[in-house]
Amino acid sequence: MKSYVEKVLQVEKLEENVVALELETENLKAKLAAAEVNIDLEKDLLKAKGFEERDLDFELGCGSWKS
Repeated sequence: MKSYVEKVLQVEKLEENVVALELETENLKAKLAAAEVNIDLEKDLLKAKGFEERDLDFELGCGSWKS
């Protein structure tokens, strides 16, 4: 009987950990979305200042094989 109670307590603790991890995942997803919005805003500000975005991989020939 003792081992059954210990296992029930262990399962309950694991369930609490799952809930905490799910909350942390949602929090991190929200932070990621905010960071992506900030990146887009910064890109727009730089474009307004006259900077242009360049694909350095393409310009340097990295990441593609040309025959």
